[in-house]
Amino acid sequence: MIDQKSPLLSKGGIRFLLCFSLFFGIVKAEDEGPWGRQVSKLLGDHIPSLMQRHKVPGVSVAVFEGITIVLEQAFGSANAEAGIPLTKETRLEACSMSKPLFAYAFLKVVEAGKMQLDEPISTYLQRAVERTVQSPLFPWIASEALEPLGMSHSSYTWREGWKGEVSGGHNRDGEVIESRPRYRNGNAAFTLFTTAGDYCRFLIEMANPAGQIEGRLGQPYKELMLTRAYPESEEGDRIFALGWMLYRGSEENGFYHTGSNGSGFRCVSWFQRNPARGLVILTNATGGKALHTELMELQSGKPSP
Repeated sequence: MIDQKSPLLSKGGIRFLLCFSLFFGIVKAEDEGPWGRQVSKLLGDHIPSLMQRHKVPGVSVAVFEGITIVLEQAFGSANAEAGIPLTKETRLEACSMSKPLFAYAFLKVVEAGKMQLDEPISTYLQRAVERTVQSPLFPWIASEALEPLGMSHSSYTWREGWKGEVSGGHNRDGEVIESRPRYRNGNAAFTLFTTAGDYCRFLIEMANPAGQIEGRLGQPYKELMLTRAYPESEEGDRIFALGWMLYRGSEENGFYHTGSNGSGFRCVSWFQRNPARGLVILTNATGGKALHTELMELQSGKPSP
């Protein structure tokens, strides 16, 4: 555990950027537990009607308990005009949910002693990381985060040959507004293409304590990602950490991030650690925010941020 008085937790430099610019062996699988069954049923019961109400053509969801994905399911269309079905393998934009994954990869540089969270920087953080690791950012993130976490359907940049394997975005009326190739030049803040199942693997990594597994971020630095950034790093019921947001009383209510891109995507991810469980909801229309807000409130019985 990193000492709360460590310079890593002092205010300034890269650590400040990560908080506010990012926000702002064989393991036997366990059977799905009562919570997983309950949430899976809730999603299946409510998503179709919420899609119709909020004019959302497609929704992809994943739920985990412990170290196991207990539900991975897609609903509706990837492109409302072409009638292309959305599948579990269809990539959607994760929007600002790109940021926690970048923070995870970046902390591996800090863990290796190549950068410090509080050192001042005079250039864009993305370029500073590229200079330090001596590699273009996105192939490096793939090798340091996506591949070790098993996120084989994810990328921060558009790949030729994807074609129908990527969802189009839709407006508030459920009409296609973005189906062309996009984000050929990636951005760590918002261009992650992923599936609900892939992103759920990242949540499993964050929710479960572990030793230094080869290729994974060490537990002390995972703890740092889930620690309040500064005493004043809060807004309403939200508390800011490194890449994640915490509910007030975080251990009870969990950690989360939402996303919204102008290309017509809305999404949310949420997890707890005690017990380890969580979910991912990716949607391909601007009405998806209202949809995932209602689903989160149904799941928790509390107002969603």
